[in-house]
Amino acid sequence: MGGDVQAFTGNAVQSDREQSQMSPDAERICFELDREVVLSQIDSLHRAIEENSDELAMVAHEGVFEKTVSDKLSRAARSLRTMSQELAGLRSRVAKTNCYPNGTRAKP
Repeated sequence: MGGDVQAFTGNAVQSDREQSQMSPDAERICFELDREVVLSQIDSLHRAIEENSDELAMVAHEGVFEKTVSDKLSRAARSLRTMSQELAGLRSRVAKTNCYPNGTRAKP
């Protein structure tokens, strides 16, 4: 893998032409790294939303605040739960993706 990494990190100042000629192996490594970063971000966000949703729901259920506030907390917890489910679906789609769109990496 070290040689592959060097293949696309070599000279930091490369022309657009040189960058567009990235080897398929180097491009695959870049894609895998990009995908892992995105999956990690989605996982972190998903965990945070789940935890906070649970906390809000518990506080609402315990009746710590007046009913109108507890009702708002319950609605917020449900909204967060929905968002969490949407993130789970997005994560699944990202995990199944196996290459850059059109088979080439977009230039940064």
